[in-house]
Amino acid sequence: MKRIYTGGLALLFSSLSVAQPIVVSNYPVVQTIPQQKSGISSELFWQLMATEPGISDQEIQDKYQKLEQTVFKLKRKLRKSQSIEQFLKYFFYHIHRTYLKKYQSYATLENLMTDHKYDCVSGTALYALLLDALEIEFTVQEMTYHMYLEIPVEGGKAFIESTDPLSGITLGAEAVAAREAQYQTEEVDPEVYTQPIQAQIGLPQLVGLAHFNAAVNHYNQQQLAAARQHLKRAIQWYPAERMYTFQAIIEALAVR
Repeated sequence: MKRIYTGGLALLFSSLSVAQPIVVSNYPVVQTIPQQKSGISSELFWQLMATEPGISDQEIQDKYQKLEQTVFKLKRKLRKSQSIEQFLKYFFYHIHRTYLKKYQSYATLENLMTDHKYDCVSGTALYALLLDALEIEFTVQEMTYHMYLEIPVEGGKAFIESTDPLSGITLGAEAVAAREAQYQTEEVDPEVYTQPIQAQIGLPQLVGLAHFNAAVNHYNQQQLAAARQHLKRAIQWYPAERMYTFQAIIEALAVR
C-alpha cells in the first residue's frame, strides 16, 4: 500500500496513478450548530476533540473549562484594547505561546490541549474556536498548501497563520498584500494540481478536515477500517472533492 502525504492540507498522491486534479468550491455548513455566544461552542469543541480515540467525556469537559477560562481573560483584554489590530497581535502571540509549543503532523485538538502539539488544522481550529467565542468575525481560507484565518479590520483585513510562530499575524495593507502574493506563488504546482484548492470555510468544515487528517494518518499506518470510519465523518461535515478521491483509493484497496 502506497503512503499518502498531506503537505499542509493538500492530499498528495505522489506516484498514485489514480490522482486527479481537485478543485474545492465554497461549501455550505453541513450541520446546523446552535449559536452559543456566551463562549466556546461546546458542540464543535466536542466534535474536534472526539477525533482522538479513547478520550473520555470528563476529559473533554475539563479541557473545555480550561479554554473557557482563556476566553474570559481574552474578553477583558479585548475590552481594554485600543483597536482590533492591537488585540489581534496580542491574541496571536499569547495563544501560540500558551498552547502551541511543537508542530507535529496529524496532531489533533486533543494533542494540542494535552501536550501542546499541533498541526495546521488543529492550530487553526483553536484560533477559530476562540475568535468565534469572542464574537470576532472571521473566515478560514483553505488553500492547497496553506490554511489561515482572515479577519476583517477597519480599512482592510488581517491574517492569522497558526503554523508560523514568529510572523503568523499579518497586519497592514502592504504586509497583507505581500503575504497573499506569496501564497499564490507557492500554490503553483501543476505536477500535483492543475487548479489549486481555494475555498472559504468555517468551523464545521474544520471538523471535516480534522477527520480527514485522521483518516490519512490511519491509512498511512495501514489501518483501513479506522481510515474509512474517519473519512465517512469527514464527508458528513465537509463533502469536498478531495474526500471522495481519497475514499475511492481506500475502497479500491478494501476490495482487493
